Amino acid sequence: MGVLIFMKNYLSSIRLFGLFIFVTFLFCIVPTAEIYAELTPNIDWYDPKNNEFIIYSAEELAGLASLVNGQVPEYSIVAFKERTIKLGKDIDMSSYDNWIPIGIYNTHAFQGTFDGCGYSIRNLSIQKPSGQDALFGFIVDAKIKDLFLTDTTIFLEPPSIPDGKAAGVAAYSIRSLISNVHVTGKIGRASYVTGGIIGMSDTTKVENCSVSGEITSVETAGGIIGIATNISTVENCYTSLEINILNSVNNTEGIAGGICGKVLRSKVQNSSSSSNINISEDCDSIGGGILGIGDYAKISSCYSTGNLNMVGANLVSSGGIAGHLESNSEVKNCYSDANVSSSTRAGGIVGYMHTSSIVDSCYATGTIIATREQTERTGPVIAGGIVGSCSDTDTENRISNCVALNDKLETKGKEHVNRVLGASYARKNILFNNWAKNSMSLITASGGRMADPGKNYYDGESVSSNNIGFAWASFDTDVWNIETDKLPTLKNVGLQEHAAEAMNSISANENSDDINAATVTNLKKGNFDVKDLLLKIIIIVVLSQIIIAAIVIVFIYRRNTRY
Repeated sequence: MGVLIFMKNYLSSIRLFGLFIFVTFLFCIVPTAEIYAELTPNIDWYDPKNNEFIIYSAEELAGLASLVNGQVPEYSIVAFKERTIKLGKDIDMSSYDNWIPIGIYNTHAFQGTFDGCGYSIRNLSIQKPSGQDALFGFIVDAKIKDLFLTDTTIFLEPPSIPDGKAAGVAAYSIRSLISNVHVTGKIGRASYVTGGIIGMSDTTKVENCSVSGEITSVETAGGIIGIATNISTVENCYTSLEINILNSVNNTEGIAGGICGKVLRSKVQNSSSSSNINISEDCDSIGGGILGIGDYAKISSCYSTGNLNMVGANLVSSGGIAGHLESNSEVKNCYSDANVSSSTRAGGIVGYMHTSSIVDSCYATGTIIATREQTERTGPVIAGGIVGSCSDTDTENRISNCVALNDKLETKGKEHVNRVLGASYARKNILFNNWAKNSMSLITASGGRMADPGKNYYDGESVSSNNIGFAWASFDTDVWNIETDKLPTLKNVGLQEHAAEAMNSISANENSDDINAATVTNLKKGNFDVKDLLLKIIIIVVLSQIIIAAIVIVFIYRRNTRY
């Protein structure tokens, strides 16, 4: 009789347990809101009497943002002018999904020194655009150095904020220096201007920096700086990126460059990019392996590799180094191995030169293709081994001492394919002492064409492996390494090795046990798994119930067989 009562109670408990399992199962399969850890700003480290501070945690980093952004009533706005912030260890931000930048308004700019001391800030994430989206929003008269930003995700959700900027380090920089900072991750998407290090710069220098990953914009994108203005400088920097213009706003220009999107009265030197650049929207597109568009720009001792794919439906200019030189700009001592594909104007070094600009002592080796079929409506479709085309202005452009070593130039147009300069619309443009590979294929919509050699003509003087040494005679040996039977390389541009060392340092830091445990919680974005935990509990309880049931059945069987 006692056994029957026990079984009755046991079956009742099984039914209740089944109800519990059913409700829990529904909870596990129905989508629920993501669970995040709260990041409470900590300013305990801040003493207004001190000039140097050390930050150890995500909460303390958020405290820095609160102080600069004027969110701590007792301190008003703390700009940290002539003060230094140092990192004391690696900081992991993975428990915080939407970082609020340090210096979010132009009236609340960071003005001090931020010294990463070789440590990393990992998993920095911004999803909701504020207009100035980066680790720092605005910096003025600041210095940021010796820092790694790894696995950065500043991938902003639409809609875009007009003139919004996104970057790894600073959205907007004025009179500042950024040195030895290395960024990996995904940056941009819904931002108008995107840069791997800086969105937009004014009188700022970026040196010894690298960026790898993916950069996206709706208008202008640059691997290091989106738009560099007013005597800004990029020096000794390297990028390895996928750069995309997703959709140009109101069908305006889409502009992209491996180092800078736009360079306005500024310069890029001793830098390189191994990046793929894609613009495929129905807009005017400008793209280059180093910069998209330059106006009063100076580009020297730079090189590019990768693939440029500019196939917008409208006017397109793309070049291995620069897409478009507007006026009084110079590309000197540069080379490109990039393959260039452009709808209308494609060049091995520069896609289009407009006014009073110079291309000197450069060489190109990539395949150059102008892809759009030429009609009366589209106008000329042009490909050149060094420069795609020059404008018809009254001021002269100059192409000198250049060497075109491309295997193939191709245009879907009816003509306009030449080994050095694809086409020119003004007699004042100067070509001087240029050379070209004698076996280069020149292809038009109507078939192949023979070159018309000449040092001072569109096709340049022919060279082969037997006499190519003549082509390098004008190259400056203080700038170039020139060896027999090898293509020249640039001196003082050891950036790929430098970037490899930086990546090795990142890996070493990632393997370090010196992690800020206070910020590494189990409530990681989308990964904390209450659901997983409950499923594990269910499995354990079900297995225990099965074992108990088995024991009861064996007990009843033995009791019945005994009697």
